Amino acid sequence: GLIRHLAFVSSNPLDWAWPEVFGFCVFIFLMQGVMAFLINVCFSPVSEIPIKQKAGDNPKEKKYIVKVLEEFETIDHVFIMFNKLVTTVFTYQVYAFAWNSSNVEWDPSKLNIANTIGAMVGLYLVYDFFYTLFHRLLHVRGLYKWVHKHHHRQMAPFRGNLDAINVHPFEFVTGEYLHLLCLWVVPTHVYTILVFITFDGIFASLNHTRFNVIIPPSIFAVKAHDTHHHLPNWNFGQYLTVWDRIFGTYKDHWMDLKKE
Repeated sequence: GLIRHLAFVSSNPLDWAWPEVFGFCVFIFLMQGVMAFLINVCFSPVSEIPIKQKAGDNPKEKKYIVKVLEEFETIDHVFIMFNKLVTTVFTYQVYAFAWNSSNVEWDPSKLNIANTIGAMVGLYLVYDFFYTLFHRLLHVRGLYKWVHKHHHRQMAPFRGNLDAINVHPFEFVTGEYLHLLCLWVVPTHVYTILVFITFDGIFASLNHTRFNVIIPPSIFAVKAHDTHHHLPNWNFGQYLTVWDRIFGTYKDHWMDLKKE
């Protein structure tokens, strides 16, 4: 296929020498920053979700009802750096899996509805099913304070990728490698994997911005995840709202409830 003819990816990743693996990981590390920058630029015209504030006499005085983590602490920087490094290794392993798996088609002439659109739907449904269950587990009393509480110190995400990956390493590694489970379960084309992994990064970052992005009919909505950050017993899905609706854990955003 076309991807396999590119100079940098013309051989099995498992056969790469250490300098090639290192170069690939450095490239992925740098691309995380590029993607974060492009998301802010491309979505800047989109209306923003306000942070709920207390009523006051002075509208310019911001008194938020929810806790806004405006400055990172040392532990935040450590977790973010660790998770960025994990992302580089994970991406390499996704590529190695795609190269060696019989579940992944590489021939461009064999692109079809099943291994593109069908596979994409399957990948998102499978991923969010397992992620929703995992996410709910992280909120179990007794476990919550050891892992997921760190992420919920930010009740109104606004930094995008940085707030998205500011999670406990156990949570981040599990969430990342659930993607590999999906690729193992759902037969797909390598081009579909490229789109799937790229959009996963975009959606996860958007979920931690104030950009009011919605894919109708609320299949994906930044407001859904924003709700979860200040009402943590609702909206456990990562990319979709479908499983929360099925499990009865979906809640509309306070802005939408106010309109009713």
